[in-house]
Amino acid sequence: MVKTQYRSVKTGKVINQIQFAPFSSLDMQKEAHIHVVSKNIYSQDAARTPAQFGVLDPKLGVCGGKRLCDTCHQDVTKCLGHYGYIDLQLPVFHIGFFRSIIVVLQTICKKCSRVMLNKEMKQTFQRQLCRPVLTYLQKKSLRKRIHEKAKKSTICPYCGELNGAVLKCALLKIAHDKYRTQKRQHNALVDINELFHSARQANSEVASLINSYTEIVNPVRVLELFERIPTEVAVPIHVAKIMSYPEIVNRTNIEFIRQLVRNGPDVHPGANFIINPKNDHKKFLKYGDRNEMAAKLRFGDVVERHLIDGDIVLFNRQPSLHRLSIMALYARVMPHRTFRFNECICSPFNADFDGDEMNLHLPQTEEAKAEALVLMGTKSNLVTPRNGEMIIGATQDFLTGAYLLTQRDTFFDRSKACQLLTWILANKDGLEKIDLPPPTILKPCQLWTGKQLFNVILRLNNSCKDIINLRVKGKAYSGKDEDLCCNDGFIVIRNSRLLLGCVDKSVLGANGKTNVFYLLLRDCSELAAAIAMARLARLTSYYLMNRGFSIGLIDVTPGENLLKAKHALVTEGYNKCNNYIQQLKEDKLQLQPGCSREQTLEALILKELSDVRESAGKLCLQELQRSSNSPLIMAISGSKGSNINISQMVACVGQQAISGSRVPNGFEDRSLPHFEKDSKIPAAKGFVENSFYSGLTPTEFFFHTMGGREGLVDTAVKTAETGYMQRRLVKCLEDLCCQYDMTIRTCTNDIVQFTYGGDSLDPIFLEGKDQPVDYERIYQHARAKYRYDDEYPLNGIEMNNFVDKQLELNEYSIMDEEYKTQIRKFIHNISLNVDQFRMKYHIDNILNSNIKEEDEQELKSNKSQKRTLKTVTNQSNKKQRSISNVLYEIERCTQSQLLQFLQLCKYKYGRARLEPGTAVGALCAQSIGEPATQMTLKTFHFAGVASMNITLGVPRIKEIINAVKIPSTPLITVELINETDQNFARKVKGRIEKTYLGQISQYIEEVYECDDCYLLIKLDLDRIRLLQLEINPMTIIDSIVEDKKMKKVKYNQLELISPDIITLHVSDTSKGNMYYTMKRYKEILPNIVVKGISTVDRAVITIDDKNGIKYKLFVEGEGMRDVMGTQGVNANKTTSNNTMEVYRCLGIEAARTTIINEIVYTMASHGIGLDVRHVMLLADLMTYKGEVLGMTRNGLAKMKESVLMLASFERTIDHLYDAAYHGQKDTICGVSECIIMGIPIRIGTGIFQLLYKHPNRGSLTRRELLFDNLDMHQPLVVS
Repeated sequence: MVKTQYRSVKTGKVINQIQFAPFSSLDMQKEAHIHVVSKNIYSQDAARTPAQFGVLDPKLGVCGGKRLCDTCHQDVTKCLGHYGYIDLQLPVFHIGFFRSIIVVLQTICKKCSRVMLNKEMKQTFQRQLCRPVLTYLQKKSLRKRIHEKAKKSTICPYCGELNGAVLKCALLKIAHDKYRTQKRQHNALVDINELFHSARQANSEVASLINSYTEIVNPVRVLELFERIPTEVAVPIHVAKIMSYPEIVNRTNIEFIRQLVRNGPDVHPGANFIINPKNDHKKFLKYGDRNEMAAKLRFGDVVERHLIDGDIVLFNRQPSLHRLSIMALYARVMPHRTFRFNECICSPFNADFDGDEMNLHLPQTEEAKAEALVLMGTKSNLVTPRNGEMIIGATQDFLTGAYLLTQRDTFFDRSKACQLLTWILANKDGLEKIDLPPPTILKPCQLWTGKQLFNVILRLNNSCKDIINLRVKGKAYSGKDEDLCCNDGFIVIRNSRLLLGCVDKSVLGANGKTNVFYLLLRDCSELAAAIAMARLARLTSYYLMNRGFSIGLIDVTPGENLLKAKHALVTEGYNKCNNYIQQLKEDKLQLQPGCSREQTLEALILKELSDVRESAGKLCLQELQRSSNSPLIMAISGSKGSNINISQMVACVGQQAISGSRVPNGFEDRSLPHFEKDSKIPAAKGFVENSFYSGLTPTEFFFHTMGGREGLVDTAVKTAETGYMQRRLVKCLEDLCCQYDMTIRTCTNDIVQFTYGGDSLDPIFLEGKDQPVDYERIYQHARAKYRYDDEYPLNGIEMNNFVDKQLELNEYSIMDEEYKTQIRKFIHNISLNVDQFRMKYHIDNILNSNIKEEDEQELKSNKSQKRTLKTVTNQSNKKQRSISNVLYEIERCTQSQLLQFLQLCKYKYGRARLEPGTAVGALCAQSIGEPATQMTLKTFHFAGVASMNITLGVPRIKEIINAVKIPSTPLITVELINETDQNFARKVKGRIEKTYLGQISQYIEEVYECDDCYLLIKLDLDRIRLLQLEINPMTIIDSIVEDKKMKKVKYNQLELISPDIITLHVSDTSKGNMYYTMKRYKEILPNIVVKGISTVDRAVITIDDKNGIKYKLFVEGEGMRDVMGTQGVNANKTTSNNTMEVYRCLGIEAARTTIINEIVYTMASHGIGLDVRHVMLLADLMTYKGEVLGMTRNGLAKMKESVLMLASFERTIDHLYDAAYHGQKDTICGVSECIIMGIPIRIGTGIFQLLYKHPNRGSLTRRELLFDNLDMHQPLVVS
């Protein structure tokens, strides 16, 4: 039967809530079909039939075979099973409520059954529980607090009975140990013996039953429960015959449907079934007389036809990490057995052509097809919600072809140019007219440049209104002389004409917002961007096919000069490494801050070898020909590969890294048996000197495979980690939605954000950096597109006055004041440039009315003459001077142009406003979870110094969203009051970093004399002075006495013999031998902290030389409050990456800011662009309850109270039993609950809840429709 659109008004009843409760005995008997009384499973016969009234009674359902159920008379495929009940002879614990029973028993007294709270505490909790508007989560929190308080009480305040621990002692058994938590008292043993002997006298069998002083609690009775253009996909005929669409027969399509019925299921296009809507009778067209069936078709019949060209299908590739993983495309049925589509749309699917499997879905209603095309079409999803950048763009061969086409030396005669342009005329462009631009070279023959052909892609003819303007640096930009770049790497597009530059990935690829297709999308339309992409694909692929583009050994063969230069580089690098190794052996190596000798050596060698590979790569790129070397062309254009790939093929593969460092020792003190023990030379630690062209030695090949193996393992482990992380994010964020008051709320109306991201702007439509408009680009676009040659330019004051006047109008009231302020500030900066230019060339704009009229007439008459001179009269001194027309064009902005700029800003701001109903939570989860798959698993970043590494990548993101109490690498960044003084930084470091007594003492030795024995501590005063530690012998004595491990040492045992000698006298005690006491003290003393914060592991001074030389500290460990309180520390600028510590120290708002900064920093360190609004929403959800909640099962339970939502995530049975035990109600309002119950989700189009009851107008007369005329359906014949 054909599917129809779901309409809630047609349903008889709507489920508003679910009440959970355990069944009573009577309820279970009512639900059951039989009473199970037989203990036998099978009857005592040869056939082994199930026994009646047993657990396998056929009335309870059937397990398999051809038998039918005795209750519903259905087979195993349709019978769902039926309930039975058993009368239990003895009370038992229910396994589902076992934990709840233990909680109750831990809360109450085991004698009088009262809650073990005193009267005052009991009244306090009663007052809180009597509040009328307590949510379920608040009640749950109160129950937990009551349980914790009562559990700590050991004596009942009402009957005085002693209560101990209640524990599970065996399978479904609970034990009460009275004395387990009771503190030892002087008469406790007497009480135990008396109780035991009295119990023994009362029951003679107790001795054999009781092995310990435990009391078995009586069981509690609990009841039991049971080619394509980027919008097309080629579909194989085999698939098209299987996929069917229910077409309703009507007057306009009956002949077409009859032909499909005659073709049947085996011929495409055909049909599979005919359905009579009156009786739901379904006929299979493989059998019977299809001609007769076609003749009997009537209006209203439903025919399940094959998928045909033009059908809208949903194309999906798993894993579906974001919403762009499923998009709507037009189907085109083609032979063979593979799906085929344009390579430009591979990026959102993350697909390649090496055997990927994809899913195809065919919507079954006209409403579904319309929604799929509008909401899920490729034209509507060219931009990713993650950061508003293009995700669909030109790729690989299209980029290479476009780069070669737009080279300076690429020319075509008329025949070749027209032949290339004809490939654009396909699909929707088939009947379009092309205006061939005038030739660039006229003599000796007419020639057109490739740039001119590229212009046709953007604008076929002069009637096309799609205009874009762009100035941007390309990948090959030399770094100076924008318009005169030697590599032609600066790209200028003005009014859809490419004037300068070779186009590459920076302007055609799926990245950034300085993209040709992005400008077409934002300044023109979605259709314009998609059509331009299709034109580029056809033109460049055909050009590349005719030109030829191949790669061979000649492209990667190094020349003699390169080999000599590479040999010299490697030799020099090896000599430097050997020098470092020799310095280490001679103990002359200067240590880096916070590094040991080995760490310093590894850092120096790693840096030197990296420089060797980079230098070899630069030499390699200098030798290769940019115009003819295919790998270099691909790298420069951005279609495939990079400069490192080329240098590895030609010059040097370089150092192989394992977990961010050189290859470790895998054998006994060496990496491979081929090298000497403890060898640290580059070749023994994974440096590959050869290139792929020259070939690798066996040891180099082995090291290279080690790096490859690490990448494979990392990818496999990362997939599972990121998948689970994204599932948790989606579950926590799925119900967040923008309401009509522009607040972000949960399904229970809890406000998470008052305005989305602080400005209610949608990241998809932001054209600037976190702004709705790139003001500079829009301003230049308005100046270029709208000329207004008959108007005079404005000066700076006039520009500011006009903008201020316009922004006060009512039509600009939709814009926020902050946005208006940004526009005013931008125009103010432009006006300063205009005034500066006018002052430089003495251009005065004060003209009388007569002169203005004359100049306007002259300007109109001389529009085509660009270099004529014009006489302008200065009103102030009446002196005439001649000014060139070109001066008026520089920084020229008229009033109408400025008005167009303001109108564009207003339009783009209005479009960027977030729409009510947007599922911002799901978009946030996808935007964070999807790029996490591109991050590496084991990543460490050197935070300013070589030895200070912090965790990044997937582990760091997990730490942040899990809200772990102690991260793997806690780091406090300390700003100093005096940032420029190194000695001051050393003093502050000494105050923070913990210093042990063993580090500042030369030795600690035992001294035995005839009448005394003591420990002698010799201090190293030079080291103390060098480290600038603020300690002296008296503070050291205080530290020894206050240490917990030296708690029996008194001040009178310590004596200061000299400024650098302290003695600790050991007294003889009855509890221990003096000799062993001396040994224990000698072991403890070196580890006593004499200065610094005990929770801090170390502090490292780093130099920030971005804005002058500034010193700051990186502190490893915890203790942010103590660090901020240290003298010399600027507490206002001190930060930490430990979210929970920031929350405890500075509060919830500081914790929210820390979450935002850490996620943005982690993503940026991997080169992943992420709009900060997504991160702000995640941070707000984690902190809106007043505490930091992680995206885990425990955090989710504190955020959400829906039983079905929690049960659909994890620990399903536990949540259902708890809900039944507490009698919880679940209001069906969230996403998961609505999906489970089959109710429309109240997000997106489902957020609109207003229903208008139209008054009855009586009977309506049928109106003739335009398309009822059969003449409107005749095929169009093109001559």
